[in-house]
Amino acid sequence: MTHPDFARAAAHITAEAVRDALVDLVDIASPTGHEAGVAHYLVERMRKSGLDTDLPLVDAGRPNAVGHLRGRGDGLNLLFTGHMDTSYSGEEEHLSGDGFKPRGIVRDGWVWGLGANNMKSGLACALVAIEAIAKAGIRLDGDISFGGVVGEIEKTAIEEFQGVEYSGYGIGSRHPTASPPTSPCSPSRPVCASPAPTWAASGCASRSAAPSRIPLWRTGRASSTPSR
Repeated sequence: MTHPDFARAAAHITAEAVRDALVDLVDIASPTGHEAGVAHYLVERMRKSGLDTDLPLVDAGRPNAVGHLRGRGDGLNLLFTGHMDTSYSGEEEHLSGDGFKPRGIVRDGWVWGLGANNMKSGLACALVAIEAIAKAGIRLDGDISFGGVVGEIEKTAIEEFQGVEYSGYGIGSRHPTASPPTSPCSPSRPVCASPAPTWAASGCASRSAAPSRIPLWRTGRASSTPSR
């Protein structure tokens, strides 16, 4: 049975909202080691929606983007997390085409651009979903947190390959939810569920689903039973 708050929040979720957020994120170049622009964008969006926000530094000039939509304090907490860095800078001479440039292009219902698939589409979906709950004035029992993290695209430091672009970090939660990308990179073609095992505080692995399909409202309802 659909939770009564579902329709209220869903009214604020549109393909256009996800598309625009994704294009904004793609437009901000964020190769590993240079994620600050995306972090500040995400935190500003979350702050405007009333979330408690923070930019904890992982390394010099490399903050994570953290936000919390506070609940009543007597339910489960849920963390949406995804990496902000991209595999390339967009300046590589051997890479050509719209998909390798930090410039979001909408063409025939598809979003092209560096990082659109891995994994800025996941970040956009989670962000819009949390914003929708805030806009609808829904207060859940537990907190919903968002963590945009640096350095997932880990290139191993070896020999002459050194520097911040060869490192990776993150944050954790007892109930983490990774944000796998829509497939293939179109807000109108979400993955219903993608395997994305993540380390949880309890030491167990957690299944996750794409944020455009995650049953947020079941997770935060009065019942203490997490959605499966």
